[in-house]
Amino acid sequence: MKKDNKPARLVFMLSVLLMTGVSGISLSGCTASRDRPPMYKHAYYSPYDYYYYPSIRVYFNVASGYYFYSNGVSWIRTRTLPTQYYLDSRDRVRIVIKSEKPYLWNAQHRVKYQARPVYHYDRSQDLKERRYHGSQHKKSHRR
Repeated sequence: MKKDNKPARLVFMLSVLLMTGVSGISLSGCTASRDRPPMYKHAYYSPYDYYYYPSIRVYFNVASGYYFYSNGVSWIRTRTLPTQYYLDSRDRVRIVIKSEKPYLWNAQHRVKYQARPVYHYDRSQDLKERRYHGSQHKKSHRR
């Protein structure tokens, strides 16, 4: 009588399936996209994630922690926004711009994202929003 070796055959079949699946993935060109952050970082924000505030025309890069605003002559990049600019979460739009100079598309953003018709400056909202930016920037750099 011949001995049935089902467990050995099952292990062999599973290993064959596993090997063909792994080689199929590697041959299919499935690689990490440059548009996404490395997997060891917080996966929610990429280097191209910005918050745009249409009412005051200010950009905030979550990954770098820099604000971009116009002084009327040129665009300024700074870690701390001047006090005359008030941020409000109700005026925030999250956009993806594959550049370190988001203001190059400001003309299109002004058309696409209209400023709120009634915009009231609220110091408490501003402080809350600046703290939020700090926490989001810190989250984007956690490992």
